[in-house]
Amino acid sequence: MNLAYYIGEQMTNTTFNKPHTDMHPQATGFPSPAMEYQESSLDLNRLLIKHSAATFFFRFIGHDGAKLGIVHGDLLVIDRACDPSPDRLLLVEHDGQWALCPGSDLHACGESLRVWGVVTWVLHRP
Repeated sequence: MNLAYYIGEQMTNTTFNKPHTDMHPQATGFPSPAMEYQESSLDLNRLLIKHSAATFFFRFIGHDGAKLGIVHGDLLVIDRACDPSPDRLLLVEHDGQWALCPGSDLHACGESLRVWGVVTWVLHRP
């Protein structure tokens, strides 16, 4: 299975602020009762990364991942601190090559493989 190349350890500049819907930033009168329900900004690091020192990003290359729901160009978030389990997708090294293997099929994937990390997120491009 073709996999990927290493991208980097962490994303930077990934905090997105909600767009302003109010055309007039000067508030007048009483504050809106909805202010207490205002959402905070979206931080992709906080959402996608549990263990920052052990998280890596790979770009999937090829078409062999379709049966796993992964397509060419997808970004894989790999966490090396997570324990492999049968219900997780694993990144393994097999004969010097990267491969993806479902945790439930780990023994069927081959004997000379080494589990490198657990796929925690797969990010698709529209």
